[in-house]
Amino acid sequence: MKATIKVENAITVLEKNLEAHIAEYADAIDVWTEDAKKAIDQLKEVFDRQGRKASIEAIYQLWHRQPVDNRPHYSRAIGMLKQAHEAGQTTFECDEDEYDQIFQDNWDWRRASRATNFSYSSRK
Repeated sequence: MKATIKVENAITVLEKNLEAHIAEYADAIDVWTEDAKKAIDQLKEVFDRQGRKASIEAIYQLWHRQPVDNRPHYSRAIGMLKQAHEAGQTTFECDEDEYDQIFQDNWDWRRASRATNFSYSSRK
């Protein structure tokens, strides 16, 4: 199924989704930074072999589970729609998947980042 969507509506929704993501990301990065500081402090305090291994493992895990910033993805979609709007385009056709991405914030990259970011932002 295809639907005709107003460009302005899509821009408004994407900007709202972006704002929610920025708030989530800010909370997540704050918690992640605190966790990283604690792990580094523990590494400094412990010099025996077992302690160092455990501390390095904590840092390794934190490094590979950093909060994800999706602002470039949102900016690309918003920018494209704003350019279309400025060129005089008032509507566009989208299918169910595109509608789901724009209006339900259900992008592949958003789903992937939501779990990681929420694991930190929920603790703030």
